[in-house]
Amino acid sequence: MQELVDFYEGYIAAFNARDAVAFGACFHPPVTMMRPARHDGRADEQAFTVVEDPGSFALQMPAHWSRSTIDSLVALGEAAPFAVSLGLPAPRARRLGIIADVSRWDHDGQLYEQVQALYLLAHRGGRLGIKFMADLGFTRRPREPRPS
Repeated sequence: MQELVDFYEGYIAAFNARDAVAFGACFHPPVTMMRPARHDGRADEQAFTVVEDPGSFALQMPAHWSRSTIDSLVALGEAAPFAVSLGLPAPRARRLGIIADVSRWDHDGQLYEQVQALYLLAHRGGRLGIKFMADLGFTRRPREPRPS
């Protein structure tokens, strides 16, 4: 589990730093992303996307975004243990995965959004990287218009 915690903390640190190179290194492209419709008017958002350059996402947050913080992190094996029935051999190695709850904060220090996501990971070239991401839950505080 510590390997997954360390990986995800590095992922969020790279994201918060808007370090496209470090953020992109957290992935093993191509990466499949599954995002449910958020009904925020973005016409370009598709349910499934295959991404070859995930590092570009480090630079695509809205202007009011300041940072993201990890609220909770659970290894997939802990959330959904694999109970092998009697008489069957032990399973082969399981897919590494994380379920993370993340809060997003604006420049005024106000929480404006939370997301829960599933990340499926793989070891390649001696390092861990994201292969699949899916939003599991999402909520956002409505933005208040700024006084003119």
